[in-house]
Amino acid sequence: MTQKSIKYFLLIDIGGTKLRSAIGDSTGNIIESVEDYTSIKDGATGALNKIFDLSDEVMKLSGIDRHLIAKISISFGGPVNFDKKQIIRSQHIQGWNNFPLCEHLTKRYHIPAVIDNDGNVTALGEYTFGAGKGSKSMLYLTVSTGVGGGIILNGKVRHGKNNLAGEIGHIIVEENGLLCECGKKGCV
Repeated sequence: MTQKSIKYFLLIDIGGTKLRSAIGDSTGNIIESVEDYTSIKDGATGALNKIFDLSDEVMKLSGIDRHLIAKISISFGGPVNFDKKQIIRSQHIQGWNNFPLCEHLTKRYHIPAVIDNDGNVTALGEYTFGAGKGSKSMLYLTVSTGVGGGIILNGKVRHGKNNLAGEIGHIIVEENGLLCECGKKGCV
């Protein structure tokens, strides 16, 4: 791949305990990364401001001119509507429900943005650059603050009905088990 054909991306990861912003390239390299803890007390507005701060910082540290960034890619630890580019709901931070995060980021940075569930984004990363490289289809499972997954079928992320394919974390495995943040009892 020639230097001219390399594309740069602003990568944002929103999890239950951490917020991370990075600059990566189309060959799978992370050029620079910064992170901070997720604060639930400040809600979605506080998290958005922290995302702006981290993104500004990582762009400055990377030395990559903002105009060379092709796209903003957001990984969110919870259900998202991939087609509408918005968060469906969050178990961790109040105010994210139906939040148009892509619109806010595109307005600030003048760069198109996409968002997907963190399990789907990580599955796609592994499929493209990691353990799944060269395979036709794969299943990715994640265990972190929550439990989730992503499904790649014939080279494409499978979102499924209501964008919930691969969302194994909220499958009930123990009737009347422990109370989950989602409000159900006995989730994985």
